[in-house]
Amino acid sequence: MRATMLVNRRMLMIAAFAVAAGALAFTALIVREGGPPAARAADHLDAPGLMPPGGSVQSDITDLYAFQPSNPADTVLVLNVNTGTAGSNFTFGRGIPGVGNTRGVLYNFNIDNNGDAVTDVNLRVRFGQPAADGSQQFELRRNGKLLISMDQGLSTAFGAAPNVVTVGDVKAFAGRRDDPFFFDLAAFLGLNGRSFCDGQQTDFFAGRNVSSIVLELPNRVLTADSAHPKIGVWASTNAGGTQIDRMGRPAINTVFNHGDDKNRFNAGDPVNDRRDFGASFVSTLTALGAADPNGLAQVLLPDILTYDTSSSAGFLNGRQLSNDVIDAELNLITNGKITGDCVANDSTFADTFPYLGSPN
Repeated sequence: MRATMLVNRRMLMIAAFAVAAGALAFTALIVREGGPPAARAADHLDAPGLMPPGGSVQSDITDLYAFQPSNPADTVLVLNVNTGTAGSNFTFGRGIPGVGNTRGVLYNFNIDNNGDAVTDVNLRVRFGQPAADGSQQFELRRNGKLLISMDQGLSTAFGAAPNVVTVGDVKAFAGRRDDPFFFDLAAFLGLNGRSFCDGQQTDFFAGRNVSSIVLELPNRVLTADSAHPKIGVWASTNAGGTQIDRMGRPAINTVFNHGDDKNRFNAGDPVNDRRDFGASFVSTLTALGAADPNGLAQVLLPDILTYDTSSSAGFLNGRQLSNDVIDAELNLITNGKITGDCVANDSTFADTFPYLGSPN
C-alpha cells in the first residue's frame, strides 16, 4: 500500500506538466469571453489567474526558444503568447482586459551575457492598436535604443502570408503561428487506460496556434564580445511597472512552484531564484525521486535558458523548435524512471525566417 502511494505521489507530481496543459482549451475560451482564467498550464497560463494583474492570454508566455539559424553569426529568439485552438485569432496586448488605465503590454527578451543572472541586454517589443485585419504596428528597442520604429514594424494580418520586417541586420516577425509545443496529455493523465508509448500516442497541442514574436539578429548584439559566446535568455511581459509573467526553460514554474509561489516567481527576477525558491525545488525533486535533488536544483535555478551562440546544438543548449523538451526534462528529474511519451513534433517548420509553421 505504501509503495503504491509513493508511486502515485510521484506520478501526480510529474503529471503537473499535463494537468496544467489540459486546461488550455477551457482557459482560452474563458479568457476570450472576458472572465478570469480558471486553471494553469505547462508554461501556458502557469500561475493562478496570472495575478497580478491577471486574466490575459496576451501577456502569458507559453514558450521561449533560442537557436542558431543557417548563418552561425546570428541568433534566432522566439517568444510565444496567446495560446488558442485552430482558427482562433488574438492580437498582441495593448493593456490588461478588465483593468482600467493600464499601459500597453511590453514583451521582453532578457539577455545575461556575463553569468550573473542579471539583464545586460533587453530587447523590448511594443505593439500599437490592432487594425481590422488584426495587424498591428510594432517597435523594437535594445536597451531603450530604437532598432525598429513603429513606422517600420507591422505584424502579419490574420490569414496573410508572413510579413518579414528587415531593418539593417535585424529581422522581425509578429503574428499567428502553429504552436510548436507537443506532448501526449492523455497518456500523462492515464485517460481511458492510456499509458506512455502504448501505440495510441496523441499530441494534445496538434492544431493549436500561438502568437509569435520572432527575431533574428547578429550574435554581437547579444554577447559581451566575440570571445564570450555564451548567454542566458529569459522572456518576460510587463504592463507599466508590473511584471506579469516570465520564463526561461519550459515547465519550470508549473512543476516546481506551488500555490502563490507561482505568482511570486512570475513577478521575480532570476538572480533571486535560488534564494527564494531553492528549498521548494529540492523538496519537489526529492518527491520525484531525483538522484541528487540539491545538485539538480542548482542546475534548474536560476530559470534561464542557457545558450552558446557559437553552437548549433539544441536543448539544453538553447532550445530549437523541434526539441523534445518534455522527454529531456522527464528523464532528468525522474532519474531515468520516465524517459518520454513517444510523441513526435507535429509541426511543419520552415527553413527560412520566421521558421515556425503556418497557423491552423
